Amino acid sequence: MIDHKSNSIYRLVLCCLVWLLLNAAHSAIAAPSHSFSPEQSKESLKAKIDATNSRQGLADTEKANILKYYQSALDNLTSIDTFKAQALDFKQTAKEAPDKTKKIQQQLAVTETKAEKLKPDELSGISDAELVQRLISEKEKLTGINEELIKVDNELTLQQARPQQIRNETVAAQQELEATQQKLESSHATSSTKLEAEAEQIYLRTQLDARAQELKKLEIEALSNPAQIELLKAQQALLSRKKNQLTPIIALIETRLTDKKQTEAQKTEDELSHTEQALAGKPAIIQTVTRDNIQYSRELQNVNEKN
Repeated sequence: MIDHKSNSIYRLVLCCLVWLLLNAAHSAIAAPSHSFSPEQSKESLKAKIDATNSRQGLADTEKANILKYYQSALDNLTSIDTFKAQALDFKQTAKEAPDKTKKIQQQLAVTETKAEKLKPDELSGISDAELVQRLISEKEKLTGINEELIKVDNELTLQQARPQQIRNETVAAQQELEATQQKLESSHATSSTKLEAEAEQIYLRTQLDARAQELKKLEIEALSNPAQIELLKAQQALLSRKKNQLTPIIALIETRLTDKKQTEAQKTEDELSHTEQALAGKPAIIQTVTRDNIQYSRELQNVNEKN
């Protein structure tokens, strides 16, 4: 009984060891050969650059080549960070864009059934000052909509052109990755010194990682692009709807203000004409002063009409 239990425990332990070994082997196979090593961090590269600059006995050409490799490697690490951040943004877009598009489409349906329409008689009891303030407010809204619409139009044009650009960039990145891999395999033969060979190896590994990260970014961007385009089209439609609804409101207010101004101008002209007709038989000095005042009033009225 004890032997049976011991055998069971032994088999269990053996199975666990086998599983751990297989898992370790799988991880070793799956790990890319050009994964980051400690010497491929920004901090270590900066330290290598400082050490190379202060190192004595290096030929000027060798030092320049080494520094060029390290600086290029540093630039590659910056590119990798950029590609990773962009990939995260594209993932977020792919995740959020469909819901945003759906909400905008719902807004479009609401604005179509409950469109804001202003009737002329609704303005009859509003003072000129209030009408002017309303006009300023509505024009500010329209300016904001137009500015936003231009941004969306430009972004939509850009996104609609991206699929072909992504394909071109993917081909270029893949070709560069393969070329870099070949250089990496033969870099020791091309470098003149051990230090230069080490710097070139670091540069090529970071170059390989940068192109691999760029390909991942492009793949995610390609997947998110259709959702981004649909969202931009929905935003464009909503902004256009708002613009089309706001434009007649502004025109109606402007017409109302123009009509009121013309009515008041005609009333003023009638009063001036009546005053002018009443001058007959009055002293010359009074007629002269009154006519001067009438002329001044008409000139002022003309200025107000132009404004």
